[in-house]
Amino acid sequence: MLAQAQDVLCGKQLVFLVGSPRSGTTWLQLLLSRSPWVVTSQETDLFSIYLHPMVGEWNRCRATGMPKSLSEVLSDEDFRTLLRNASAFVFAKIAHAKPTATVVLEKTPEHVNHWREILELWPDAHFIHIIRDPRSVVASLRFASKTWGPTWGSSKISTIAERWVQDVSDGLQIRSATRNYQEITYQKLLSDGPEALMQILSRLGVQP
Repeated sequence: MLAQAQDVLCGKQLVFLVGSPRSGTTWLQLLLSRSPWVVTSQETDLFSIYLHPMVGEWNRCRATGMPKSLSEVLSDEDFRTLLRNASAFVFAKIAHAKPTATVVLEKTPEHVNHWREILELWPDAHFIHIIRDPRSVVASLRFASKTWGPTWGSSKISTIAERWVQDVSDGLQIRSATRNYQEITYQKLLSDGPEALMQILSRLGVQP
């Protein structure tokens, strides 16, 4: 199964679409998914929920020298290989949905906070970072918290604003860590969507 996953991903680009919540990640994902060369899925939370705790525990055990831990069996390189193989299996499952695609697009907004872990495993990964005016983000999240998203949306303006600052700051750091970084604003997508999409796809080596 692992060898098959690697075969499926061979020649494909792995792209992470990130941004602060309610910044237009889902909208941009839907637009890009119309291309026959782009395959995507629902949010996986792969790094934010699943792999991040594993990395944290691994680092803690290595730093404290805790006995009876996974580090007694695996080296640092073994552990990275384990996580890369696990994530490759997930991405290959996504890619199976559209065999013609050359781009595997993973959209989880919270992955903007986990780009270091992503690049550690996938150094050639591409990032698309969408940024929206914080006033619009605050209004959208407050509305969501009172209607369809009460379990995850906040209605407190200061909390939303702090989250936006953190997310955007984290996202902007990606551009100094890799050349495979694109930045787009929600307003640009709204005012000139076709040109914005063509620019994004062109930088991914995809013909619109």
